[in-house]
Amino acid sequence: MLAGATRSSLSDLEREPERAEHPNQAVETGRRLAVLDLVDDAGRDAGRERELVYLAGIGIMVASVAALAALPAAPAPWAIYGYAVLLGLGYSVTASLIPAMVSDRFSGPHFGAIVGVGLMASAAGSAAGPWMAGWLFDFTGSYRLAFLIAGACGFAAGAAGWRARVLRVRAALR
Repeated sequence: MLAGATRSSLSDLEREPERAEHPNQAVETGRRLAVLDLVDDAGRDAGRERELVYLAGIGIMVASVAALAALPAAPAPWAIYGYAVLLGLGYSVTASLIPAMVSDRFSGPHFGAIVGVGLMASAAGSAAGPWMAGWLFDFTGSYRLAFLIAGACGFAAGAAGWRARVLRVRAALR
């Protein structure tokens, strides 16, 4: 969507230097065009390299777990907001890419069922995670093990995303 919106903005702005009344206005419009063109290229590259964007999102979510784990050592009012922003950003990146990544490997009449089962498993993990963290806290008196498990799950998700990329690239080379 970002690339499409950028492209429509570019088509409007591409005519701006011709309509400029002052040379400085033409230069400023040219700068805006250059920035929009970079964003457009980045959006197109992200579409082709979705697994790399997914890995970045997973990395952001692992960073959010690390921020939350560090909170007891340095309790600062802004730290919990940092965790929330990192988690929201990482989740928004990964949640939107998972169906697209699944469609790369499993498109066809059963795509909906495959994505549905995957999203149901994701929801089950999201429900089990807090319960398990609470149980581990009751058992050990600390959230440290829960944070380690959450980080390990993030690394496993990143490894799965990388494997998906390797398989997609190999299939494209055949």
